[in-house]
Amino acid sequence: MADTKKTQHEFFRQTVKEAVERMKPELHAASEAAHQLFDETEAEEDQADFERTVELGYVVDRLTNFCGPNLAVLYELACALDEFHGTDEQEPERPQRSQPRRH
Repeated sequence: MADTKKTQHEFFRQTVKEAVERMKPELHAASEAAHQLFDETEAEEDQADFERTVELGYVVDRLTNFCGPNLAVLYELACALDEFHGTDEQEPERPQRSQPRRH
């Protein structure tokens, strides 16, 4: 039974990764559009820091009601966007949960 659950878990995890992979062109387009939108603001470093702080606040505000599975999807999306910007940071090891929290 444990093998079946593990196989099912891996299947669903792979399904999420494949769905995000299919979204990459649209994510790239959205990222480019967002960068164009904020390019003028980025001209002044203090203003750019302020804008990042405000945007982070919006993200955190929206995350308060996310369940674990949706946070996992968001994580995959963030990783896909990170690939576009070519950071060399290693993806952190994700702890495995036996049961995702349901809302």
